[in-house]
Amino acid sequence: MGEQLYFPIWKKHLADILDLSDYFSSSSSLALSANDFRALGNRKDYTFNLVLENGVAVNDISGSAVARDLASMIFLEDKVIERLQGKRIKINMDSNFTLHIQNQSV
Repeated sequence: MGEQLYFPIWKKHLADILDLSDYFSSSSSLALSANDFRALGNRKDYTFNLVLENGVAVNDISGSAVARDLASMIFLEDKVIERLQGKRIKINMDSNFTLHIQNQSV
């Protein structure tokens, strides 16, 4: 139980996340609903850092189900992996449930 708990949230926002990582060369942000996360999980902290390089997570996200589910959602789609080739994308969510996306050159 609890496997892919946050998939519904990430599925809802995946297109926006990818668009932000595609079209902005520096950084952008996306406000998410705290209620969406709290309705699915009972965590004290939902913050995370995820770094994707060429479509592969290069940092340790084992301690964050929220980050693992986002990464898993991304890795499910071959077309998404193709879009991330040649890119280094840093995604983090702060305590205000704002997702920050930085497109960094590889």
